[in-house]
Amino acid sequence: MNISFKNKRILITGAGQGIGRELALRLSKFNGTVIALSKTASNLDSLKKQDPKIETVAVDLADWEATRNAVKKVLPIDMLVNNAGVACLAPFLQQTEQHFDLTMTINVKSITMALELGPHNIRVNAVNPTVVLTAMGKLGWGDPEKARSMTEKIPLGRFAEVDEVIDPIVYLLSDRSSMINGVALPIDGGFLAT
Repeated sequence: MNISFKNKRILITGAGQGIGRELALRLSKFNGTVIALSKTASNLDSLKKQDPKIETVAVDLADWEATRNAVKKVLPIDMLVNNAGVACLAPFLQQTEQHFDLTMTINVKSITMALELGPHNIRVNAVNPTVVLTAMGKLGWGDPEKARSMTEKIPLGRFAEVDEVIDPIVYLLSDRSSMINGVALPIDGGFLAT
């Protein structure tokens, strides 16, 4: 399948590391003009060294006004991958109010950016991976006993690799998926089917 993002400007949040970083590199290889957004400037600096074509924006998505101002500077944008996410790795009853609010701000409130684009004939789809073997995934699931308790519930018997999440995202962004809208695609090895 031949996919090209030539003449497309693609904003990726959470692009400093993990899935977002690898997706930025992949979309750049497919000739997209990639705008990588992350709160950690050093991650963006190393990404820019890896692929100088990628534009970078350092901003904290938890700061709504700063985010809006930063994004205005890189308009127009043809596609958005709202990839940023946080995980406060503690049991719910041990979470602080600050951790809970940060999780809601980054993982839920920032989705509003995507929803605002719907009336402009922009398709909105979601991919929902379970555990992905990024640095964050390895931190949370590095204990073999803990990992086994989860992988035993996944029919494919393992966690997802980063490329297994990126490939469906690339497809959903492409014109090949032009009739797909409003989909939430689990990337979980069958976990939700059990």
